[in-house]
Amino acid sequence: MSKDPQARDEMIALTGKEAVPVIVIDGEPIVGFNAPKIEEKLGLGKKMN
Repeated sequence: MSKDPQARDEMIALTGKEAVPVIVIDGEPIVGFNAPKIEEKLGLGKKMN
């Protein structure tokens, strides 16, 4: 981000924050590494036996 001001501006417009990582799944930004939220959005929740 420090080397690409346009990418920084895009991220701030998308999330309202200047933080990394930003992962976008189905148009929803996820700020930070939030494994439960990423798994939920990808449909990877734990399955009961």
